[in-house]
Amino acid sequence: MSDIDYFNIAKMAQGALIEQFDVEFEKVLDNIADPNTAAEKARKITIEFSIKPSSSRRTANVSFQTKCTLIPAAKLKTEIAIGRDSDGKLVAEEFTGGIPGQMSINLDGKADESDSDNDKVTRLNEAR
Repeated sequence: MSDIDYFNIAKMAQGALIEQFDVEFEKVLDNIADPNTAAEKARKITIEFSIKPSSSRRTANVSFQTKCTLIPAAKLKTEIAIGRDSDGKLVAEEFTGGIPGQMSINLDGKADESDSDNDKVTRLNEAR
């Protein structure tokens, strides 16, 4: 049997190529699991080798790189209301329904602590 150590891609650069592939594969799996991306579109992992031989053709420099192509998150839309504050400065607020500038009233009777306007609302069923 020959004692020549033939080229083995798994041993290349002390296993660095396999480690790089594993990193890219994890990115692909994360992208597949992301509910904001298209489920059935293909993701890709590319391994690029550059092999530059010496003038004697007895040796060559080999470089490699892995990279993945992921699916971007789906485009989202919202609407904003644009106006001016009391100082005339332009302001914008996400429009979530109703009339711009109109206060939202919580009809389930539970106070929304994040809404600072709740203290301005008199609940009719509690006012009696």
